[in-house]
Amino acid sequence: GLSLTGLAAAHAALVRPGAFSGVLCQSASFWWSDSRLIDDVQNGDHRQQQFRITCGLQETEEYFEHGPDLIQRSSQRAANRAMRDALLEKGHSVSYEEFEGGHDITSWKSDLPSSLMALLKMTS
Repeated sequence: GLSLTGLAAAHAALVRPGAFSGVLCQSASFWWSDSRLIDDVQNGDHRQQQFRITCGLQETEEYFEHGPDLIQRSSQRAANRAMRDALLEKGHSVSYEEFEGGHDITSWKSDLPSSLMALLKMTS
């Protein structure tokens, strides 16, 4: 998944680990709900899972209002790094990379082939 769907993909894999062999998160919105999923990982006991997380080097904007009720307090890059660290601390297998680009479809399309290959290597 990418952006908010990257967050959803990570959540689904943590909640239903037997249903997924791995998860790809491109520029996932781990900042959502004051980084609640990161907190859940840090404080939870989830079955080990394989994650491929990527984020753009240009995704550094902080305190961005997506609407009146959806405020991004940390940058995508900072939130993705925090999720990587939380997952690694809990023993999950994580492949992490920051690509040249931003929070856009062109960057995600360019990243997709190498990310899928990295995830396939992890899960086989």
